[in-house]
Amino acid sequence: MFHELKALVSSLITSPRALKPQTERQIAHYLQEYGGDEAGFLTRAASLLEEHDLEILLAPEFTPELNELAAVSDLLARWRLAESDIQKLQAELRNSDAKAVLQLADGSEVRVPLHEVMISRFVKLLRLEHAPDFKIASALQDALPSDLYQAALALMRQRGFTPERQAWFAGFVAFLARRHPLNVTILATAAQFIVGQTTTETTALLAAANDLARSAKSSADYARNGRVYWSPDVAEHHQFRGQGQVDTALVNQRLEELDALEKIAAGLSALAEVKLRP
Repeated sequence: MFHELKALVSSLITSPRALKPQTERQIAHYLQEYGGDEAGFLTRAASLLEEHDLEILLAPEFTPELNELAAVSDLLARWRLAESDIQKLQAELRNSDAKAVLQLADGSEVRVPLHEVMISRFVKLLRLEHAPDFKIASALQDALPSDLYQAALALMRQRGFTPERQAWFAGFVAFLARRHPLNVTILATAAQFIVGQTTTETTALLAAANDLARSAKSSADYARNGRVYWSPDVAEHHQFRGQGQVDTALVNQRLEELDALEKIAAGLSALAEVKLRP
């Protein structure tokens, strides 16, 4: 199992990664000091920067996305790692001479050595040791198609998921799946919702979900209006791009979140009714 995990994580961490806008802006500042171009700087970054500066620079690229977290879910549903396995995984990845592939805005690619801080961050944030109990995982397997099953297991490894919240999430998702088809947005919204709650009591959760749905509706309405900001950084902080223009992608995202919260609230309402039945 360890060798299967190592091969999988190695494949994930060496897959091409597009530079995030914040990384490009940081590189532009460094180029004022070191000169050259983006590609040249990236190949020399490990020798030019302190480790903590290198980690900050490339943190957005080496923070696993949900699909990467999900890629190891099936294996973790069959096998539990010890702390020594994680340490061994990091050590063997460091000694593998693997290269990271970073994609620039112009479509070109730069191959750079995988520095220890990149490996450590990526493996740590995969949260391999936080997989849900085997029984909890198996409870979802029959309720969801394979891709959503793996995503659900990945979401349950996120920070804030206690065993109690994992058990609630698995049971609630299985309940929702019997009512209507699910998607990743609904799963991710349900995961974010339960992590933010202090109880798993149905009545309290229903009240919280209704409050969030009302807030999400206001957010969706707000996103339908263009906003003018004095700088692109401020605009991005408020999740808007451009000046005075409606961000259609953001509007659609907000509407998807609203739809997910409404389905979660409806599911909690139905669950409350079931629990009240004699």
